[in-house]
Amino acid sequence: MGSSTQDMLSGRDVVTSKIIGQWVYNWLRLIFKRGDIVKKVLLGALIIGSTLITATSISYSSNYLENVSLFPVKLLFNDTVKELDKGYSTFNYNGHTYLPARFLVENMGGAIDYDPVEKTVFVLNGDSSSEKISTLTSVKEETDYELVLHSANSMFNEKNYLNIWGNLVYKGEQPKEITHASSVLVFYIRDEDGFETGVYRSAVGKKSLLNKNSEITYELPPALIREYNFQKNNGNSREEYENSSIFLKPGKYTIGINASFNDGSEKNINTELQINIQ
Repeated sequence: MGSSTQDMLSGRDVVTSKIIGQWVYNWLRLIFKRGDIVKKVLLGALIIGSTLITATSISYSSNYLENVSLFPVKLLFNDTVKELDKGYSTFNYNGHTYLPARFLVENMGGAIDYDPVEKTVFVLNGDSSSEKISTLTSVKEETDYELVLHSANSMFNEKNYLNIWGNLVYKGEQPKEITHASSVLVFYIRDEDGFETGVYRSAVGKKSLLNKNSEITYELPPALIREYNFQKNNGNSREEYENSSIFLKPGKYTIGINASFNDGSEKNINTELQINIQ
């Protein structure tokens, strides 16, 4: 996408999201006594407790800030403490807490990207509160289990959110305990060249009890698309990963889902569907 997100992180440009445009830049200059000390603009800060969401937080090399202070806080995601990555900080300004958007979005299973040409920050994350309607479905049945893969569309525009999800349904009459890794379901992407990227499961064993019609549901994680682009381009650094696109290039792709668990015998179920990106 033109100049990379890292260009912005390196301080080559002072940028804002399309949401607030030039207003944020002017606002930042008011915070500083001298506008020439803005050395670096980090992608994303959220104002907690306000309806305003910005796409800018600040890192600085002097003490010319007014009413802005470092604000160390403990961050819990569903009761799990997550430490800020190196280079990230939290700030307080006028009673609002600013947190790095990339850190927040990625720890909530989403992905974030910046387009300097469109001056737009893209945040991709599934919305479990919205109604889902599939126009494309693939089903695989095995013994007491049914694995179903859904897609809202067979054709997506390049910068569309890929609304794809899958579910495993237990059809047995008697309760069944299964042992599995961190995730029962994982997705994978395969392109026209046969290049494939999937999600790795942890080796930690977990147990879940399934009753008749119990259902496990999982959405295609946007981070998997970034991982696909990272691996496709032979990336080997954190910087290259963060600069990898969260969108698939135009073409035909196979999206697959795998269910892997043990209910007394090993189960490994797959189903796939094809989509087009235009």
